Amino acid sequence: MCIRDRDQASAEEAARNKAELEHLRQQVAGKDAELTDLRDSLQEARVRRHQMVNYSRAFLLLQHFAQGMIEEELQLAVWIWKDSQQQQQQDCDAKLFDPAGWGDDLTESDSETESDQLPF
Repeated sequence: MCIRDRDQASAEEAARNKAELEHLRQQVAGKDAELTDLRDSLQEARVRRHQMVNYSRAFLLLQHFAQGMIEEELQLAVWIWKDSQQQQQQDCDAKLFDPAGWGDDLTESDSETESDQLPF
């Protein structure tokens, strides 16, 4: 009876060990699946981080380019404004020295006619 009890106890222990081993295999398979999911998520995060770095670099380049364009436009606007101010000053100076607005438009015949009309 002792041997039979021992054999039965051994068989029961073997069945428990087998069940526990199957349970552990299932846990390992579950953990392996979790690990695979985590690896995939990590890879996706790396890809997103890489994209964000690229987007940031592209944004900085675009910002630098736009700032350069704005500076060029401002320089052009200042140059145009200064040129118009200079032109207005020249027009104002011309009116001071030639209030009638005749300027260099006089021809020889016009000047002779004027001198003929003067009383001296």
